[in-house]
Amino acid sequence: MMSRLSCVLVAIWAVAACGDKRRPTTTPPIPVDATDAGAGAGGIDGGVAVTPTAAEPARVAPHTAFVTAVALDRAGTAAVSIDALGAIRLWRALDGSAPPVALPQHGARALEVARDGAGFTVGSIDGSSAAHLYHLDATGAVLDVADVPAVPQAVGLVPTADGAWLVARADQSIALVDRQGAIVDEVSRDGTRVEALRPLGASDAIALVSRQDATGRVFAAVTLRVERGHVTWQREVPLAIAPSAPVELAVAPDGKHLAYFADPAAVKAAAAAAAAPKPAAGAGAAGPRERRADSVAFAPRPVQPSAPPAVAVVIDATTGADVTPRALAAQMFVGAQRLGFVSADAVAAYSQSSGDVASALAADADLVATSLGRNCPPALAGGHVVAGMGQNLVVADDAGATRYLGYQAITAQAAALSPDGATTAWATPGGEVQLQPTVGPEGDLIANVDDVVMALEFVDATHLIAMTSRGALVLIDATTAKELARVAAPGRNQTLVWDPRGRWLAGLRDSGGVWVMKVDTSQTPALSPPKVISDGSTALWFLDAATDSAPALVTLDGASTLRTYTAAQLATGVPLNKVGGVPKHAITSPPLQIDRAGRVYVFDGRDLIRFAGLTMDAPRALLRAESLFMPMALPGGVTLVADAMGTVRAVRDDGGLAWSVNVGGVPQRPALSDDGGRVLLLAQAGALVVDTATGQEIAATCGWRFGAWPTPPQASNLGALSLCE
Repeated sequence: MMSRLSCVLVAIWAVAACGDKRRPTTTPPIPVDATDAGAGAGGIDGGVAVTPTAAEPARVAPHTAFVTAVALDRAGTAAVSIDALGAIRLWRALDGSAPPVALPQHGARALEVARDGAGFTVGSIDGSSAAHLYHLDATGAVLDVADVPAVPQAVGLVPTADGAWLVARADQSIALVDRQGAIVDEVSRDGTRVEALRPLGASDAIALVSRQDATGRVFAAVTLRVERGHVTWQREVPLAIAPSAPVELAVAPDGKHLAYFADPAAVKAAAAAAAAPKPAAGAGAAGPRERRADSVAFAPRPVQPSAPPAVAVVIDATTGADVTPRALAAQMFVGAQRLGFVSADAVAAYSQSSGDVASALAADADLVATSLGRNCPPALAGGHVVAGMGQNLVVADDAGATRYLGYQAITAQAAALSPDGATTAWATPGGEVQLQPTVGPEGDLIANVDDVVMALEFVDATHLIAMTSRGALVLIDATTAKELARVAAPGRNQTLVWDPRGRWLAGLRDSGGVWVMKVDTSQTPALSPPKVISDGSTALWFLDAATDSAPALVTLDGASTLRTYTAAQLATGVPLNKVGGVPKHAITSPPLQIDRAGRVYVFDGRDLIRFAGLTMDAPRALLRAESLFMPMALPGGVTLVADAMGTVRAVRDDGGLAWSVNVGGVPQRPALSDDGGRVLLLAQAGALVVDTATGQEIAATCGWRFGAWPTPPQASNLGALSLCE
């Protein structure tokens, strides 16, 4: 299609000449800066194409703004869409079975999609009017990008069979390009302007063209046959009624009818011309113009200005006769947007202000109002009507069923990393816990705990604990997503801390103090009753305790007093009247973190200082910064820190920077694998799994659940970019 994505077709300047011509099948050189020249910063009228590296994996991501345009493949089984921020997504299925994947291009003037063997090809025209063919495999991973010669500029494109594409260009030629973007054939006619280009059947296309006649601008529909690497200009069918500019053209699935919008004045003028008596041929009458044997001449039609309102016109593609149903012909469309055939014998018209209607093609067919909620003009193919609804797609099929494709949750509630670093868990606002492999094939396991999850912790490679807003602790099998046990916790604070050495799970009470329970998934019950320590603490950290008599837990109360508890005390509990005998000492600065070796991290507003022990001895300045959060000790003498801008840095003991990443917002408490090789960094925008030695991103998870629902998805990201973008 031409630039239907912006609801306005690109105007193509006419070439002043006459006659047919076919250009040699050569590919002109591409200027060095042709593909990016003039590309905008975003939106559907700008765009920069980025050539990905080989075998770049698919990036699953929803739209982060309202969908502004959708295009379907010829069979109506796949879609490509663009949003108000210029992000492009490929939807590999329209039943919710496959989430959308992001394309490495921002902004486009035109988009089309085609099935290509087991994968897909997305054709796009970027902000510089250069055309590109993105070849993707079945998962949505980009295999390669073929660039179409950028001169002349591309203004529209449609896929054909065998991976070939037709590209309409600014010099009014139509080029046939192969999968590599090379031009293999061209057709053009001097003096003819291509107004619209739409697919026809399985491989061919129809072009709506115009040329200047002695009596004005005249229009015709031309069939383009694509066969064996050649494109041929077939018969022309003159249009009795001039279309509105820019042209919106629809082709019936069987190719027997065409539809377009026209100015009501043009319809009246055509009707008057048809009713007027024809002048007899005589000496004073002009004789017929010379015609080429391989074409049907354009009938002279006056040029009519394009202005709202518009009317829909349906014509017979063979004869050009106006066959618009009477009720549809009488309907005025203010802000006309799109025409489409919902089936071979029914047409629908969509507008901004006059509502959407559908009509059968019988002359006396009734006009039926449609109720497809949408925020952009729809695309129609294969019995489907697909449009944008918020940041998702809405799909209506010919049986009347409507479904919404998209995601249910995007807000980061809590996340956890398994001890072996192989699995991430994500809590969604809807009370679900998603489990997904850090690397590997698509597919999530969903555990529904029927409540908002406040915190998550893995207790071993195959089990995790979820704390709910009602104070329940839920043990979940990470291999099946099944709930195994549930107990009440003496608090609903978001803090949940796991000690793998002693197999202790601890949290904070709402009224102050901590609770501690033993978790052993090999025993029944796996969760022991929690024990409460009422010392008024507001923070807690576990230590590596070599023996039962060594300090295993450190707490901090509101008076900046540290207390230490042994593993033996945690096993038996500490009565309230015994808390006074627990070892304690006051500190001058509250710590940001106490690592498992007992080292204390304090940020004084200027420096991050690490003390060698709980007695605050042997201070060492690690880093100077304006703001710091979340210090964590990593293997190899490295400390992980974050700032308010979302930058997470790994700082060596000598103050040098080992690596840094950005998580798009203030990070929350990280999770480290048992071997220290992987760390999960959670923020509002998502979570990254990072290699602690190199800082390389291993995976990104954003808590999305994709699918199809009978009602619109409940969550919206309000334009906030995610880490998975």
